[in-house]
Amino acid sequence: ERTVELLKTCDVVFIVSPAGQFLNEQDLEVMGRITQKEGIQELVLVASQIDTQLYGSEKRTRLHDAVEAIRTQLSTRALSTLTDLKLSSPEVGSVFDNLIKTVHCNLLHSSGLCHSLNRRFGMPDTWDSNEQVTWENLSTNYPDFFSRDNQALTLNSLGKLANIDAVQTLLAKVREKKTEITREKISSLLLRKQKNLEAFKALIINLARNQILQIKNANVEQLEEQRVSL
Repeated sequence: ERTVELLKTCDVVFIVSPAGQFLNEQDLEVMGRITQKEGIQELVLVASQIDTQLYGSEKRTRLHDAVEAIRTQLSTRALSTLTDLKLSSPEVGSVFDNLIKTVHCNLLHSSGLCHSLNRRFGMPDTWDSNEQVTWENLSTNYPDFFSRDNQALTLNSLGKLANIDAVQTLLAKVREKKTEITREKISSLLLRKQKNLEAFKALIINLARNQILQIKNANVEQLEEQRVSL
């Protein structure tokens, strides 16, 4: 409820959804409340926990190929889900249109555990059980990209899975656009206020004309008789 209420004050929304349950029912419930009239101008999808999808059917020899295969799969799901959402909820207007057109470009992946491992790679004794399991899975399934013997390569691979730089870059672009977005919203607000003022002025003028007409057509003798009667 707090998230839905907060949406009314947002210009850009980042929808974070776990890659293993991408755009689940809870996500769609919140997304169904996003409409053009609330002022949201841009949507970004973030598939979190992408490291959990690197194994099984999506496993590849090269880490980059595995990530791209997962992104393609998630993009296809997102395209289908968002298209269906727009059809079932026409009140969302055109707010999803740009995201649907550029879903693969606007879909970011991330991994909080990989980010944590990247930051504390030299302190394995501080890793919790989740971090230890994640490292075991990565080093076992992708030994050419995750090895204690090659720290530079490993940190680079962890960084690519964490993908925090891409998220922060996009956030920076959003902040740069904030002034432009605010100016457009103010301009739109002024235009609406002007239209409302014009409509109110027309209403007052019409009311005054009706009053003048009533006065001109009034029967003074009849009014005097009513006054005396009262």
